[in-house]
Amino acid sequence: MSSSQPRALTTKQERRLISYLDMQFLDISRAFKKRAMPSTSLPTLETYLAATRPLMGIILLIPPIDPSTALRAELLLRFTGDALDAIPAYPPTREVLPALRSWLDELDKGWVAVLEAQLWDPETSKGKNIMQALPNMLFSPTAETMDVPPGTPIYSSTPVSQTASTRLSSLLEAACDLIEEWLETIGENEHFRDAFFRRTFKILEPLTPVWRARPQSQIPAVAAAS
Repeated sequence: MSSSQPRALTTKQERRLISYLDMQFLDISRAFKKRAMPSTSLPTLETYLAATRPLMGIILLIPPIDPSTALRAELLLRFTGDALDAIPAYPPTREVLPALRSWLDELDKGWVAVLEAQLWDPETSKGKNIMQALPNMLFSPTAETMDVPPGTPIYSSTPVSQTASTRLSSLLEAACDLIEEWLETIGENEHFRDAFFRRTFKILEPLTPVWRARPQSQIPAVAAAS
């Protein structure tokens, strides 16, 4: 698929991709569960991060063009949940922190690409505006109301659902708390929300209820009482 003309995955391509990714998820899960055994391929956090990074990249390369848009978000949610649960299961060391920061930074930028319906550029590890590749891109639900010349190819990219956004927000909130506690065991107390998922939280904040987007002390009395 040319980077200058992205296309939605066909049904057959989606089935093959899902089958491949399911096997990758399963292989990583099995190796992770055996992390304390001599035969495991993922004995350390460094090896886990190295093994999962290509999987992240494959998911992000799914084009944000319907009907493939929702698939990318759903797969990245699965990936994020599995990975953020696994990270604090490894012993923390200061030596792994640079690799961890880099990995989390890429995941943060990846979620920005998903939430903003951007194409993923693996060379820069950033999202890029899909409108540059598809000038006739339409964002649902406005696609049916756009006035375009007859015969013009129309593409749409449905925004990430409120349900998925809420799931992501809850997942990241819980994971940040857990990883911050994990880092404190080696004297690292940097604030994970500020250090790593600041881009994603900035986008999610207007999409989530006010009492989920603010610290407990800032919850309005009416919201807190409900």
